Formats: sequence, structure tokens, C-alpha cells
Amino acid sequence: MKLYFGKSTLTTLLLAGFVAYAALAFWRRAEIQHWGRRTLLVLAWGLVLCAQAAVRDGYHLSVQHAIDGSCAPGLFAAAGPQAIVGGALAAAVVLCAIITPFVGSQSGRRGLFFTAAGCMLVKIAFVELSRVWFWLSGSTGWKF
Repeated sequence: MKLYFGKSTLTTLLLAGFVAYAALAFWRRAEIQHWGRRTLLVLAWGLVLCAQAAVRDGYHLSVQHAIDGSCAPGLFAAAGPQAIVGGALAAAVVLCAIITPFVGSQSGRRGLFFTAAGCMLVKIAFVELSRVWFWLSGSTGWKF
């Protein structure tokens, strides 16, 4: 439990809240009428969640280490798989949010919402499973 509570309690609460929000939207999809607002919320919530997780995992230290080597790297390498996959999925979420206002039908906006939420859930799962894997293996981080 130390892995998800303590310094990272806010990130854990944001993560659990996002998963609950996406699940609730899925179960109530027949009743929801304004999918554009929900897509914007996925973008904003995802931004806050990912920024908090990056601070939690010391990603800024990995970037600084890659630039000048003046400090120890964070948990994930600046050019590691977590950064690459996370960046690609974040770009997909932003693209969905940009396209949403130009889609005229609510069914199209619903599809963009679930695409954005799905990308965020895959990103969350990938990073969190990497953290658990490091913790179970006793590793201190991703080395390149």
C-alpha cells in the first residue's frame, strides 16, 4: 500500500476518480446528452493526473539527468517506453478534444469521448503496471 499512499495519495485519488468517472459514463451512456463537455473534462482531468504522476515519479529529474547529468534520474527514463507510450496516448487525447467541437452529432462526440477515455485508461494502466513491476522486482528505475 506504500506504493499508492503516502506522498502519492493525491495521484491515487485522482486515478481512482478518473476510472470511476469513465466507468460511470459507460454505464450511463444512454442518458448522457452532452458528450463534448465530458471530453473536455477527460482532457483537463488527464492533464492534472499526468502532471501529478510525473512529479510523483520524478520525471523532471529524468529530463534534467538526460540534459546535463547533474542529478539522479527519476523512476522512468526521459526517453523510455513510459514516456513514449504516454506521450503518444496524450497526443491522441488532445486530438480528440480538438476535434470534438467540429463533430456535429452527439454519437460522434460520444465516440471521441470513449476514445479519449480509453487512451487515458491505457496510459494509466501502462504506467501503474510499470511502477508495480519495478516495486516487485526491487528495481530503482528504467535504465537506458
